[in-house]
Amino acid sequence: MKKLTLCAASTLLCAGLLQAQSLDQRQMIAQDKTEVASHAKEANDACGTHINFSVDYSTFSDVKTAPENANQQSPYSFFANVTDALGMICSTPDGKAAVQAKLKTVVVTHAKTESETFSNGTFHYAVPYTGATVQTVADFLKSKL
Repeated sequence: MKKLTLCAASTLLCAGLLQAQSLDQRQMIAQDKTEVASHAKEANDACGTHINFSVDYSTFSDVKTAPENANQQSPYSFFANVTDALGMICSTPDGKAAVQAKLKTVVVTHAKTESETFSNGTFHYAVPYTGATVQTVADFLKSKL
């Protein structure tokens, strides 16, 4: 009985969190997911891969209101750093081969400072609203692939 109550409470909590998002936020995320899918397809086509791309939208909850995001860029704008970097890397045969052999998953999150990690085929890119660059991502990936 205790497990059922906890599960019901968790379900209500989850439903409450979804309802807490404004219509504007839900629409922005829906549009953003379309852009992310488009950029991901372009990168996979350029690299001849099937990389799994994802954006942790929960970390971008203040994307439209954060003072440091003065241009109110959507999460896909930051995600594009990765796909643009992959386009650069895959423009050479050696780069393309390295991406095909080693990169399987990309996860993009928002963070106060830019950071990159690569482990077991997964590239995790934590990006701030300011100061992030395509070249930083490209240089990091080249050093790991």
